[in-house]
Amino acid sequence: MFRRRTAMALLLLLTLFIGAASVAHAQRGDAQPRTKPARPRLTWSVPRVVQALQPGETRTLQVTLTSDVALEGVRLRVAGGLAGVVQVSPATFDLKAGVPQSITLTLTLPAEHTGSRAGVIQARIGQRNVPRSLKVLVQAPGDDSSGERGGTSNRPGRGKGKGDR
Repeated sequence: MFRRRTAMALLLLLTLFIGAASVAHAQRGDAQPRTKPARPRLTWSVPRVVQALQPGETRTLQVTLTSDVALEGVRLRVAGGLAGVVQVSPATFDLKAGVPQSITLTLTLPAEHTGSRAGVIQARIGQRNVPRSLKVLVQAPGDDSSGERGGTSNRPGRGKGKGDR
């Protein structure tokens, strides 16, 4: 009986000691929440850019990019088949939360180019992409591609366009 009471007393003291240490640790402010930082949400003024150009033609378009949180050192990267066709300015900037950043897109279809070009403009911070890229399609004359797989065409035998009914 004596051993049982001693064991219970030791167990009670150990529990109280652990509880007191936890409370003291929390009161010192050493405990930090282990939550992931929120991912920024980017919003482009348009979901996609589709522009028809003649070979050798250049067009300039304005779009805006907005973030729900402040971001420093945002870098825009032109990806896909748009290299040499699309330039962005500014290419690097800081975003303030809720404040649209104006971006100039310069689209140029080289004179010797015969097909459409598609790709995306990605926002990056350091080495990681921030979700929500801007889709871009530069269409060459005579190329009816929509930039999407499974699109339809009005040419007979090429989809479910008017000529296939």
